Amino acid sequence: MDLGKSSLFSVSFFSLYQLKLSSESFLTRISQCFAERKPKIEPIEGHSDNDSDDIGLDGIKLCRSLMDFKNVTSFEDFIVVVNGLIINELLPKHIQKKYYDLCCSQNSYLHDHLLPGLNCKLVCGIICETIKIADAIRAAKLTTTQHSFQTWNKTLISLEGLGMKVGFLRARLEQFMNLSLKSKRYQEAKLEQANLQEEKRKFEAKLDQVTKAQEARVDQILFQEVAKAPW
Repeated sequence: MDLGKSSLFSVSFFSLYQLKLSSESFLTRISQCFAERKPKIEPIEGHSDNDSDDIGLDGIKLCRSLMDFKNVTSFEDFIVVVNGLIINELLPKHIQKKYYDLCCSQNSYLHDHLLPGLNCKLVCGIICETIKIADAIRAAKLTTTQHSFQTWNKTLISLEGLGMKVGFLRARLEQFMNLSLKSKRYQEAKLEQANLQEEKRKFEAKLDQVTKAQEARVDQILFQEVAKAPW
């Protein structure tokens, strides 16, 4: 091998070696990046870090035992479990408190019979929507429109279809809808009666006017007859 070919071979080998180092460095950085983005895991409280069965993703703890609402004695004991995951951290504190109150009113977890496999964030959305409608029902007035009631009812029907226990909210909503409808009918009947009274008043006023005009005409005729009567 002559000197030129030897030099060319050395340069090529060095270039390939540098490319190999560069590729290894790139793969290392990618691995580190994925390692940094690896979901945070935490052991459930009261268990060892070495217990792999108690590891949750994204900071959400796993729950090994079945949760029975009968064992909940206070808000501090209130744990929302979905697909074996405790999702309290995904719910704002005030939503947790309102959801706790709703569950207490029914002495059960309202989400107990949701369709299996639903995403945790979707379940959080279902809970938040339930709270939103419950608050709206609480704040409802006699002037609340039937359209609003019907919209809430349609949403509750959808939530119920997913397995959420919202029958008691629909029952209360139905009471409001019936009361509102009765009130609307009463107001309509009252308005119709007022209109009839107004029409009656106008008719009586017109009749009185015609009667007086007729009486005046009769008086005029009688007066003329008396005036023209022979002596």
